[in-house]
Amino acid sequence: MARWEVWRETMRGGWRRVRPSYVRRKDKTVKEPAARRIARSLRARGIRAGVRPKAIPLWVEWVTGDVDVPRGVPRKARKNFERVRDKLAVAAQIRQRRIEITSGVRSYAQQKELYETKPPGMAARPGTSFHETGLAADCRDAASKESVGDNTQWVKALTAAGLHCPLNGEGGRPLEPWHVTEAGVWG
Repeated sequence: MARWEVWRETMRGGWRRVRPSYVRRKDKTVKEPAARRIARSLRARGIRAGVRPKAIPLWVEWVTGDVDVPRGVPRKARKNFERVRDKLAVAAQIRQRRIEITSGVRSYAQQKELYETKPPGMAARPGTSFHETGLAADCRDAASKESVGDNTQWVKALTAAGLHCPLNGEGGRPLEPWHVTEAGVWG
């Protein structure tokens, strides 16, 4: 069931969300009948109020997989990854295909474990990975499971969204076709 927000007019003429006292959720949402009941009670007290469905971010519809940020990741890395995730959603919408993040933001400990378990050259040294700063994600097409860097249509969509697959392989092809970073970031 969709979540709804209740909005009320402020003294200065602006609008702000209302969080009913019984709601413990951070996002200040309730089910539709409760939202309408709260708005009615505010209007009965002479306060202009309204309800609306909570806006769903674009990435919810288009991006699957490792979309959450684990605990222990610095706030800057969290914000960077959220920006990359939103840009991936734009690329997926341009392409009209869902995209799957196979590996998103990582903590130093996760990167260290990956570095020790992968063959040499397959993972960056801990402290040097763009995954630790939230500026990179490993992605593939959710339906075909094909790496995004192997498909020119995905590369074009990523470029239009402000992302790229670093082209450092032979013949101008991506060395790691699954690795996506923000445009302007090398690696």
